[in-house]
Amino acid sequence: MKVYLARINPNNYSVKSVRHTSNDVYSCVADENFFYVTSVFPNEIIFEKYNLDLDLVLTKAIPSIKGITLPNQIVPVGNKLYVLIALFPDGKKHGYVENRLWQMDHDFNITSDVDLQFYEGGYTQMTTGKNVLYISQTTKGILPSGDAGPGNQILTYDLTSDSMISQILELDTNYPKDLVYEDSNNYLVVFHDFTRLHDYAWTFINLKNGQQSVLNSDVLGFDLNIQALPPYFTVYKGLCYILLDKQLVVYNLHDQTVDRVSLEEFNLNIAHNIMFKTIED
Repeated sequence: MKVYLARINPNNYSVKSVRHTSNDVYSCVADENFFYVTSVFPNEIIFEKYNLDLDLVLTKAIPSIKGITLPNQIVPVGNKLYVLIALFPDGKKHGYVENRLWQMDHDFNITSDVDLQFYEGGYTQMTTGKNVLYISQTTKGILPSGDAGPGNQILTYDLTSDSMISQILELDTNYPKDLVYEDSNNYLVVFHDFTRLHDYAWTFINLKNGQQSVLNSDVLGFDLNIQALPPYFTVYKGLCYILLDKQLVVYNLHDQTVDRVSLEEFNLNIAHNIMFKTIED
């Protein structure tokens, strides 16, 4: 398999692509200066840094000393990179995992290694908001079938003091995964793991008062037609836009109202992304 990295020029939509050095990209992220990519191998993680012209400027291998080590996500914050790590030590029982939070500089030197003290499930995704790192606990425990059991928490980490916060957000819906922070209204939007939940579900958390609201097939009142890939969603100016099979769902964070726009009216059958453009008078 060949893996390519691509950059789209926002002015003329021209595309520049380069072939990645590996046949695998496990996690990646971009900031205003660089594009960071990880590749996982049995004995090491390869961290690579590209500039925004897609020139490779740094490669660093970090050995996996204790067992398989997975960099689930990278989040850049100022001059630091936070890397959410799942470590599966050799010789441990099925289901045991060490969840860790690495802090790196931009040259991939580990400056801090925090044990998140959770060993029976997976922290999988992160996002930042108002100097807080939010971390989703997607799974917890093992079901009788041998599959991973449901997690239902969001861990909080203080980026100012680089320490754990005692506050843990308990969710009413299981398997939280993807996180988006909505700055203007101080909301955390959670998309749950649909492959485990067997439904598309979003939880909207008002971080000012802790109030939660859930959007799923029961609330919408129709079958969401689960696909192999998750639906695209984004939050913009207090509204959450969700692209489903043949319609656009718009959820208002303030009053929990739902509007729907039929995509068939516009002859759109395979819509998969949304872009916003500000039109000036």
